[in-house]
Amino acid sequence: MILCTHCETLWPAGSEYCGSCGASLGKRICANGHEVDLDAKFCTKCGTGKLTRGVEAVEYRPLVLLFVVISAAVLILVFQSQLLNLLSALGAFAVKAVCHFLGILVICSLGGKEAVKAWLGLCSAILRLCWAVIAWLVKSLI
Repeated sequence: MILCTHCETLWPAGSEYCGSCGASLGKRICANGHEVDLDAKFCTKCGTGKLTRGVEAVEYRPLVLLFVVISAAVLILVFQSQLLNLLSALGAFAVKAVCHFLGILVICSLGGKEAVKAWLGLCSAILRLCWAVIAWLVKSLI
């Protein structure tokens, strides 16, 4: 899956253009079909200034995403009492920072630059999911 960072729409892997906003994903393309970098003002092969609107695209690796989500769920279930103690001792900000840092370490070791971009893009959603599970656990324990 590829995420268009302009309109936040997901497209199948291999898509060259966003079907929602029309931007070329991860590159700019000149009128003659040459691909150039996103920051290029002119085509490096033919010199034309007629380039498509390119936007950064984030490629999600499904196995990395699945691993992160399953790992987060398992860690929450295994360490639920420690997480509750940690939540009360350190506060929500410290827990968010620790989760973010650990996630980046895991993703860097598994997937490289694209995976790190994907993690940073999804970090807030994953943390919201974690907090929802923790809030549910706290409510069910009280």
